[in-house]
Amino acid sequence: METLDSNPRVTFRLATAEDVRAVTGKDAPATLKALVFFYDGKPAGIGGYKIERGNYYVFSDINKDVDAPKITVYRCALKIMDLIRARGLPMFTVAENPSLCERMGFEQIAGSLYKWQF
Repeated sequence: METLDSNPRVTFRLATAEDVRAVTGKDAPATLKALVFFYDGKPAGIGGYKIERGNYYVFSDINKDVDAPKITVYRCALKIMDLIRARGLPMFTVAENPSLCERMGFEQIAGSLYKWQF
């Protein structure tokens, strides 16, 4: 596990299928790469990308039972973007928080559908 921005309360690592279930309550899609974040040792959120029908989709989910500060959630989102940039391919997302998507570099293409272009 690594710490986020030298904050010992926030750690992260590559996510497993069990992590996806622990944070989202759902089974992991067949193909994904994601980071899971822990706040005070509890799974606080997950984010990364999944592949569906040949397209890459960014996803994230926050554990509502863990009260992580908003700035911590934002820093975790920046770390997820590092993972996306490393892939170097265009990606899509359905925005629940359009302003955050725009701050991360996504552009709206239709309704709540956004695209990040490498």
